[in-house]
Amino acid sequence: MKCKCEKNCTSTTRDPLKGPDLHELMPQQGRDDHLSLFRQAHILAALKAWCHWLAKLHTVSLKHSSYEPQCRELTSRITISATAILREENTPAPLVHSAAHFLSTLTGTVRPPSIWKLKEFTELYTCVEQLRFPSEEDRKLVVRALANVLLLHWPGLSEQRWEERQKHLSKFLRDITAQFRLVRAAEGFQTSREMQVQGTEEVPVWQGCMQ
Repeated sequence: MKCKCEKNCTSTTRDPLKGPDLHELMPQQGRDDHLSLFRQAHILAALKAWCHWLAKLHTVSLKHSSYEPQCRELTSRITISATAILREENTPAPLVHSAAHFLSTLTGTVRPPSIWKLKEFTELYTCVEQLRFPSEEDRKLVVRALANVLLLHWPGLSEQRWEERQKHLSKFLRDITAQFRLVRAAEGFQTSREMQVQGTEEVPVWQGCMQ
């Protein structure tokens, strides 16, 4: 007899191990028309809601190892697709916003340990400050997603790798606050109103990202 959680997972869609067509998410030349943008944005919105189903599947995979490869593959595929949207130049703003929201939801709801070693995702730690986001809200969502992986408990696992994650978190915080710390350390900061204002303008970029 299947557990209740497993029944819920398998009844969510006709094929529980086959998600939406993730190729639709990949930014491709010639697909920037309004119809394509509308379709891609809606797929991302659907995937954001789908994270709650994926969280259930992840719970099932911890109890039934036969589900683990499929769960890992699904998580990897959708994460790679979303990060590609963020890193692609000239991606339409609505798509960037949807991808940022999706990653924040994925890392806050599902919290998959497999994402910890996914190259396409971990590269964001070193390049996030170089990415051009349409808005500070988008940047904030991505920083929050990256912080979630380092700060939040991994469901169902005894080995949390807190020491390793703490080291990465310390470096990540140094990187995203580098500009603020440079302004604060500059000569005359204590007495210059203009420099102090500049310093406060740097704070919203990262302040509250991990709340």
